[in-house]
Amino acid sequence: MLACLSTRSCSLPAWEIFYGIVIPSTRFERITFLVWFFVDVLVVVTAIQYGHKNDRKVIASKVILSNIVLFALYWPLAACYPNHYATAYFTGLSEQVVISWGSIYDLVASKCTKGHSIEIW
Repeated sequence: MLACLSTRSCSLPAWEIFYGIVIPSTRFERITFLVWFFVDVLVVVTAIQYGHKNDRKVIASKVILSNIVLFALYWPLAACYPNHYATAYFTGLSEQVVISWGSIYDLVASKCTKGHSIEIW
């Protein structure tokens, strides 16, 4: 269960770091995005560290690879659409929908709430 959760939520650090570098027009916005980036990284690392005993390296490599791929996909998307705020909003919304529905699927499929928290959701 946590394997799916941690690999799904791995897209959030990529979003936070990309939009923390590209989008901000003020120092306050940049700091805010980067703080949330570090929070997302801590949540994913904690989920992997305490949720996986045997396959931490496999899950961690999936998380790192997914972040690199997503970071690379955001670049042309941001270049195609000049309104970066709308692009940031809709890509963030799409990621939240995937994470939310994925978490609901995990809850229903496993019939257990173990490994779920509001911070990961």
